[in-house]
Amino acid sequence: MTSKNKRKAIVISSGEEDEAYSPEILNAPHRRDSSAVAAKSTGARQSHNSHSRDTHHVGKAAAQSIQEQLSAWFDTVHDVRGMPWRRRWDPTLSPEAKAQRAYEARHYRPLGKPLLMVWVSEIMLQQTRVDTVIPYYRKWMQEFPTVVALSNSNIEAVNALWKGLGYYSRAARLFEGAKIVVQQFDGKLPDDIAVLQADIPGIGRYSAGAICSIAYGKCVPVLDGNVNRLLSRILALHAPPKSKATTDLLWSGAEAIVKGAKVPGAINQALIELGSTVCTPLDPKCGGCPVRTNCGAYQMKTVLYSFKGTAPSVDIEDQCDLCEPLPGSPISVTMFPMKVEKKVVPKETDLICIISWKRKGDEVPYYLLRKRPKTGLLAGLWDFPALPNLSPSAKKNQEKIARELVHKAFPQIRDRTDNKLVIKSYDGAIGSVLHVFSHVKKTFQVVLIRLESPVDVDLPPDAVPGDWMDDKQANDDEDEPEIIVKKAPKKRKITSIQDDDQDADRLKWVLEPNVSQEK
Repeated sequence: MTSKNKRKAIVISSGEEDEAYSPEILNAPHRRDSSAVAAKSTGARQSHNSHSRDTHHVGKAAAQSIQEQLSAWFDTVHDVRGMPWRRRWDPTLSPEAKAQRAYEARHYRPLGKPLLMVWVSEIMLQQTRVDTVIPYYRKWMQEFPTVVALSNSNIEAVNALWKGLGYYSRAARLFEGAKIVVQQFDGKLPDDIAVLQADIPGIGRYSAGAICSIAYGKCVPVLDGNVNRLLSRILALHAPPKSKATTDLLWSGAEAIVKGAKVPGAINQALIELGSTVCTPLDPKCGGCPVRTNCGAYQMKTVLYSFKGTAPSVDIEDQCDLCEPLPGSPISVTMFPMKVEKKVVPKETDLICIISWKRKGDEVPYYLLRKRPKTGLLAGLWDFPALPNLSPSAKKNQEKIARELVHKAFPQIRDRTDNKLVIKSYDGAIGSVLHVFSHVKKTFQVVLIRLESPVDVDLPPDAVPGDWMDDKQANDDEDEPEIIVKKAPKKRKITSIQDDDQDADRLKWVLEPNVSQEK
């Protein structure tokens, strides 16, 4: 080959401290097919499929290199963000101490404050920013310093401590899981990822990997949103993100990187931290990334190759059939991972029925609260009776369906069998509140139904339990079938330790000054 046909490196500045890479560096250990590297220049601009599937596999040498890079970098940033649950790995810990560390670990300095609570911190950090979690974590540690303390609590106290953090099902699963750990595992969180996923509510593959690697020093992988993005760029993987094949490939990459690590928990935390603070979605700080010499996306962005003629082809049997074409040029790190087509978030209207009661002449009314079903949106929380996702016809007849709900709760009003309880007034559309959940936008239309009894009645009437307490879609059209809101499937059935609320226990009257204090 003449010098004219030889490849030449053209360095394009990224505004960071970019390095010039030679072809030898570009042919990184996990890029096993040299033709794939070549194809990533000219060919990748036309079709990202023109490369070998081996491009997306992490070889042993590359894994070792990445481990060294991550370890050195994480040692410098370990304490920067002041996360109270982080603690450096101590190989001298006994099995009992490691089990305690999986929930919370104490150091032996004079203050003796909790430093790490792997399980709880990982659950709190799901869908929530670190700076938001830290104060909640500290309060949690003060209230529930051990898994036994948590298991001896109750769901109302747990929800009260969680108030404002959102996604309350996480708190319920932590509480439920603590009872399982105490009753079935002698108060020690299991150190086996399969057992954690099968037996502890709310723990999936990622959380199990975090617990086992950080608390127990097991070489098992983690893959959250940050690591997903980071590995997609390291592997230059531009494939449908929701595809099982894509997910499996990313898990394989995470597993290869942590395999054989001296301190696997540090490697996994480094991956998470790097994805969170450096390899960000829109503005990655590539110049400060410790693994950029092993990053396929960065190499494609930084160094372009020119050829005389067509880039070398890849054997059809080895060609990657997972990646989709890149979205134009110039190539950018932010092209990875492949973008998810955002779904339109549905909009729903719920009717919130505030039911008050007082004796004639009293000034302060009682309000009826119901405990929501154990599954579904805001499971297990107290709120006002509601009719979710109104049909078009129901929206036009809110007073009718609100009165029907009251009649189901207090049939003596409907049947006129008790002249000491009447609907004093109905106030429609006293207000509305828009609340955006991750999967639905809900508008809460609020109505007020006032009940009243004579002065000789001492206590609020007992409401009759029934399906009106659950999230049943209101429908005022005979041609439209009644729809039950779907409930999320349980991970597994636990009959011996779950709170077994009777329907009557899910209803209570609360005096007006105490409504805002209810947990």
